[in-house]
Amino acid sequence: MRWIRIRVADIDPALRQTFERHGVGTMQTLLASHDRVFEHQGYGIDAKSVRDPLLSWLTEQYDRAERKETWHITMEAAIAVFVGIEVFHLLIH
Repeated sequence: MRWIRIRVADIDPALRQTFERHGVGTMQTLLASHDRVFEHQGYGIDAKSVRDPLLSWLTEQYDRAERKETWHITMEAAIAVFVGIEVFHLLIH
């Protein structure tokens, strides 16, 4: 569970923008496939040549998704506790 800290990728901003434009699913597929070429600043670039920054970026995206899920679960638990307290008070009176 990750409430606060995200491992932020220290990568080139232009490369980050390209990764974000293509999205997590596309970049994961490019990394796993044989045809790994994607467009970056008008040029075709092999995903293998940017493997380390790409893996760092994917880790950052995973951490963001995990943090979001953790906060959703935390909020659901808090709502359930407050509803339980309210129901308990109603039953007492």
